[in-house]
Amino acid sequence: MKEKNNSVRHFVLGMLEDGFLTAGDKLPGAREIARQTGKPLPGVQSELEMLVQEGVLETAARKGTFVHPLWSSRILQRNLSLFRSGLPWLDDFRRMAGESLPELWISERFSGSVFEIQPTHYVQSHHNEFMDLNELFADSFPDTSDFFLKTFDAFRVGSRLAGIPIIYSPRVIFYNPRLFRQAGCPMPGPNWNIGEFRECIRRLRTILPPVDTFCWHTKQFYWINFVLRSGGCLIDPEAEDCVKIDSPETRRGLKLFRQLRRDMGIGDFTYPDDFEKNFLSGRAGMLIQPREFMSEVRTSGFRDWSTAPLPLIEGGANLNAQATDVFCVRRECVDLNLAARLLKLLLSEEFQACLVNWNYGLPIRKSLMGRSVDYSDERDTLFLTEIPHMHSHYNLDSVEVYNLVCDGIAELMAGDEDIDKGTADLAGLLRTYLKIRNATARSA
Repeated sequence: MKEKNNSVRHFVLGMLEDGFLTAGDKLPGAREIARQTGKPLPGVQSELEMLVQEGVLETAARKGTFVHPLWSSRILQRNLSLFRSGLPWLDDFRRMAGESLPELWISERFSGSVFEIQPTHYVQSHHNEFMDLNELFADSFPDTSDFFLKTFDAFRVGSRLAGIPIIYSPRVIFYNPRLFRQAGCPMPGPNWNIGEFRECIRRLRTILPPVDTFCWHTKQFYWINFVLRSGGCLIDPEAEDCVKIDSPETRRGLKLFRQLRRDMGIGDFTYPDDFEKNFLSGRAGMLIQPREFMSEVRTSGFRDWSTAPLPLIEGGANLNAQATDVFCVRRECVDLNLAARLLKLLLSEEFQACLVNWNYGLPIRKSLMGRSVDYSDERDTLFLTEIPHMHSHYNLDSVEVYNLVCDGIAELMAGDEDIDKGTADLAGLLRTYLKIRNATARSA
């Protein structure tokens, strides 16, 4: 059981999270649950009925209570869902939440909850699903002078605040100096360029399997960096024609990114699931990551690593895609008091200091920045140098636009279709979609 709470709700959710119960399984009888939790039988029956109403459980007449086949897709009140499992600070946070928010369940298995911690692009593309947190933040923190408020701007949609960052970071290159020396690669400098970057990949290929030279994949937070550094973007809401997927700058970034795949000698693309593990064991060359990766590097015991900025692209822009872990609250929330208490904990000095101790990103509180970075280590201070170059607005303003753009570009990057033709087709689809959507909104 993850939280120290003997409620029946937490008892059942803990069994589900730990795999002791799966979809379709029959629950122990109410009397047995009462015995194990120490709760009176009427209370057990009441809490089980609540889980039935929430869609986690279902009952069958004269047969008993069972786990609903779709239990993990339910959006539950009093649940906090995390965008990925295995976060290094999770046990510390569970302890803190158990003391101050005993009714909260922290989930790694539910696909969504009323309270969520999500990455940047998800909140931006799903912003209509989340509450405006302006008032909640203002009431919880009347004095905002200790917060890096600039990082909040990525989650402002008009006058609404769709999410509140708990950490942030620029993205940089992590690389293995030993392998670079072995392959005869010059060490990356602050102004290295895309040609030097590609030459390192070619040289690393002489000593490494293709898939271990560079962590190349089609997830958005990889290729968007090459688009930005080429001076491109996906959507420019200030332009008369806001769609920029087929602009020369965006096409250039996408062409460079796909060329890296060919430089590596990768034909049919598959996701490099083991790359991070291989890097942390000294067997892989380089990858793009935010400072959150520092916690994995340091807990792994790997020592021979370094960092460098992303390579410059001539005629482009010195930008990188901001990484943020964002607290957001779904519109279905009925307990704003719990939302406020949870926000206060996430942004508290105690929890922010915990993130500092784990080297997990950069704290959102200014007062903790001095403790966060090792100023004697150039590998770490690089993140401070790169903060001014963070770009936080992807402008993918809806789930539909996000899926259309990201799925389309991912397919284009993984295949061999002409990029000019592919981006023209994708941009045309997006312009048509936006035209229809805007016309429908005007007539509504």
